[in-house]
Amino acid sequence: MAVRVTYRDLIKACLWLGLTAYGGPAMVGYVREVMVERRRWVEPERFKEGLALCQIVPGATLTQVISYVGLLLKGPAGAGVAAICFVLPGALIVLGVSALYFRWQEIPLVQMLSRGVGAVVIAILAYACLKLAKSSLPTLASALIALAACAAYLVRINAFLVVIGAAVAAWLFSRKEQPPVAPPAASESGIRRVDPRVWAGLAGATCVVLAGIWMAAPLLGRLCLVFLVIGSVAFGGGYSMIPLIQQQVVDNLGLLSIRAFMDGIALGQITPGPIMLTATFIGYAAGGWFGALAATAAIFSPSWVILVSAAPGFQAWSRRRAAQVMIGGIVASFVGMLLSILVRFGSVTLTDIPGVLLSAAAFIALWWGVALPLVVAAGLLLSVLLFR
Repeated sequence: MAVRVTYRDLIKACLWLGLTAYGGPAMVGYVREVMVERRRWVEPERFKEGLALCQIVPGATLTQVISYVGLLLKGPAGAGVAAICFVLPGALIVLGVSALYFRWQEIPLVQMLSRGVGAVVIAILAYACLKLAKSSLPTLASALIALAACAAYLVRINAFLVVIGAAVAAWLFSRKEQPPVAPPAASESGIRRVDPRVWAGLAGATCVVLAGIWMAAPLLGRLCLVFLVIGSVAFGGGYSMIPLIQQQVVDNLGLLSIRAFMDGIALGQITPGPIMLTATFIGYAAGGWFGALAATAAIFSPSWVILVSAAPGFQAWSRRRAAQVMIGGIVASFVGMLLSILVRFGSVTLTDIPGVLLSAAAFIALWWGVALPLVVAAGLLLSVLLFR
């Protein structure tokens, strides 16, 4: 695929995705539609490999997928540009709303909108499950792996173990079947390795900045360190980080009350971008606009570094026949994860008839091809009318 993509093209696409991204990992299907089907910037197999890698490494899955697309198109610099442009719109919106929240301590409209957006997110999750299942579960074995992964996520088995188990299961299933025809070879993307000296320099600069923050504002310094650790070890997407952050921010640091923390989660739901932009809200509580910026960088940076470091080796490994089979299993586990979020989130969100009707209407609109931003905008408007 010989499509020339400029940095300007990449910036515009990622800013728009960041401004319209509702539904967390469910947006992966929308990103695939934009990058693979509409713009044809990325080949289907390369996107599938990237999704598998983003399941293996820690961090927010959707942000990682956007970063991987940038990495394929423009190398490590492109991965950085893509991640920043995707996160930036939502972060700025959360920053503005956080300033209002901590001034008045209460924004009734947030609770009203969060109910409506929650119903729309359920529709987005359901639609994403169907779309991704159609493209990613070609066999009965892959469908069974997805269902098993869903059950494992619902009983809270470690996400990393679920992903590895799905890969192994796919490999075992493949040994009992006739080997399928190998997929056509895709063009090499030429992912470049980052010079270790660059990583060393970034690590040193991070330590200096963190030490400076700690000396100037100890509470903010501790928060940034907590977010750096969580961003490095939390597998299973942004939703998996919420309990870890609650334990540290509410219980250990005492930075927020549980009510304020839940309000921050609600803000993360009603604003576009990854759910982990809740970190922006928490950072604002610890240190104003600078704290919001530092906390946002701290939660997203570690997983980005891991992704960019691992991508070249993963791409080389993925060319093997056994690797292609395992990647199929890992992608099936992602469908299972979406289904588990749909079940868990739906059980606490769709608790009344207006919510159910709004979710059903949003799903039908998506099924009929209505653009996602229009569906979200309509959901926000109907929230004001239905949940007063």
